[in-house]
Amino acid sequence: MKEDVLKLPFFDKPVRIDYLYFLRDKRLIDVGNINSIVEKYFLDALVELGKLQDDNYNFVVGGGYLFGGIDRDNPRCEVTITEV
Repeated sequence: MKEDVLKLPFFDKPVRIDYLYFLRDKRLIDVGNINSIVEKYFLDALVELGKLQDDNYNFVVGGGYLFGGIDRDNPRCEVTITEV
């Protein structure tokens, strides 16, 4: 993830961050539990790698998560960062 984060610009305006999850199989999983962990570490990475000044409400004003479906070949989380 570090290499991808380093490619991002510095966000000097507040952002909204959305997460889209594609899972490996059809097990019923609480996507909210997965998102809470992914979001925590992703926001920390943005701050630690100098892409976001901080991850408090002055800089991250919202966001959400969605289940995108099953992708056995490429399970993933796609992140969209939107300046607001």
